[in-house]
Amino acid sequence: MRWRQRQPSAWKLTLLVRVDEASGRLHPAVQIRGRGGSEQARVRLELIDGEERVRLACKRPFPPRAFNGELALPAFDPPGGVSPAETLGWHWDVAIEDQRGAG
Repeated sequence: MRWRQRQPSAWKLTLLVRVDEASGRLHPAVQIRGRGGSEQARVRLELIDGEERVRLACKRPFPPRAFNGELALPAFDPPGGVSPAETLGWHWDVAIEDQRGAG
């Protein structure tokens, strides 16, 4: 008898950020490639400025059908009146969490 061993989850995350030149709004999206994952997963994005302050945090459900595709995250204006270019230079932390919040 052969036992099928479950393959561990293996993901490659790519963050894309589009800037609307007219409005200055930022439009982040995540491409997640790989296999495995949870039916109850969500994507978390935190934007951290140069002083290590969290300037934006958002979460979005991550449906399994989004694997190997692109998932748009909520668009936003640069926080605190900074320019889009300065915001793009901050640290962008992206994680996939299960329903308990573990990344």
